[in-house]
Amino acid sequence: MRTAVPGELSGDEWRLFEYVARHFIASISPDCRLTKTRITIELQGEIFSVSGKVVDDPGFTEIMPHHRVEDDKMPVGVHVGDTFALTDVRLQAGQTQAPGYLTEADLIGLMEKNGIGTDASISTHVNNIVERGYCAVEAGRVMKPTKLGVVLVHGIQAIDPELVQPLVRGRVEEYVTHIAEGRAQLEDVLQYSLDLFLSKFHFFKEHIDVFDALMGASFSAISSSGSPITRCGVCMRYLKHLNTRPQRLYCPFCEVTFNLPQGGTIKPYSNFVCPIDNYELVICHIDGGKSLPICPRCYNNPPFEDQQRQRQGGSRPGGGAGGRPTQPHLGCDECKHPTCEHSLATNYVCDCIDDMCRGCMAFVPRTAGKWKVCCNRCTMMILLPPAAQRVHVSSEECPDCGAQCLDLLFPEGKNPLPVKTSDHVVKCIFCDPGLSSLCEEKRGRLGNFGRGGARGGRGRGRGRGRGRGRGRGRGRDYDDDY
Repeated sequence: MRTAVPGELSGDEWRLFEYVARHFIASISPDCRLTKTRITIELQGEIFSVSGKVVDDPGFTEIMPHHRVEDDKMPVGVHVGDTFALTDVRLQAGQTQAPGYLTEADLIGLMEKNGIGTDASISTHVNNIVERGYCAVEAGRVMKPTKLGVVLVHGIQAIDPELVQPLVRGRVEEYVTHIAEGRAQLEDVLQYSLDLFLSKFHFFKEHIDVFDALMGASFSAISSSGSPITRCGVCMRYLKHLNTRPQRLYCPFCEVTFNLPQGGTIKPYSNFVCPIDNYELVICHIDGGKSLPICPRCYNNPPFEDQQRQRQGGSRPGGGAGGRPTQPHLGCDECKHPTCEHSLATNYVCDCIDDMCRGCMAFVPRTAGKWKVCCNRCTMMILLPPAAQRVHVSSEECPDCGAQCLDLLFPEGKNPLPVKTSDHVVKCIFCDPGLSSLCEEKRGRLGNFGRGGARGGRGRGRGRGRGRGRGRGRGRDYDDDY
């Protein structure tokens, strides 16, 4: 167990750490105690009542503010049998209002109440409906259904109302509990569940026209949606960018859809073409300065068989937890192509300077004025001198730390280095005091398309001010990273 401060972790990491810490402390704190009061008054045979609560001891709610209970304003000094003088009678008109949207905590509470999911799976269910675009998480962790989610529920309800009620899922979860308690046999529950869902599947399939009609009336066809962005490597026609949740690219001529990293802004990348499959690249930008060039086809279908196997298991966006097989994703910053100017093989500088990350620090080309070296797994980045006119990774290896040196060209007479031997320099950003003093270590923000690679340090060196980076040279085996 150790402590942490906000600056030590990224935004999402800090929120998770704070929640776990607060939850642990709250779990060993006393209960919240309150007094509920209800006052009933009879007036000419009509019954009126008011109720409220007063907190006696906040207990664990002091640690978890989102569970805090506020005092209600109630009359004081009221006793059974008291009489009051009537001072005013008013008739107020109003109308009923729909209840507010559920918060994430409300949804989890209702799932537990109705027996949907387990402690281990409920969070996965909630995350799935957000990732699939059925609802959006707004301020205050409010779960607001999207148009897709509403139409989906109405379409299913029009065919089989039981599928949108908690009864079916809750019943199956209950039978699974009976198996664990020895009150039912696995074979019986399994056969019952298979028969139940098979019959519902056939019934739904027979009435799918009802669902299609509702979806067709609410949404346009995918072929008529989106805006042109880059060219397809097969038909050379423009792919369409569907800027929805989840965002993706679609070729209306090849009828192929490509997944994209979520949580960033997608833009064309200066007509650069992937040398492997001829698809034009796109670049994903997010707040904090991180960017990721990707080839749509390579991102969804890694061209190297070993990397395709290694990416199985969830280190990329959308990956499953616990090493479960999932769709592999490969960005240019992890590609092994030997000649592409955006690949890791071309831009590798050193291992990540964060001891807890197993990624690689790679130079980001085509960022004039904002030159940087970024980790291809975590949020770590090193900002280079913006005055440089041209920067690329040199074939020269630093003799002290093993990192690849950078080749920098400054405009004539504008070399910012303390020792101005030449406007063209080849130096290590970790070991050269002059160049190191002009570099800035920074943490970016990854959002939803962070890669979250496997954790566990491998004895890496560290960056400027904390030791030295440690490279493995151009002949390194990139498969060691996965």
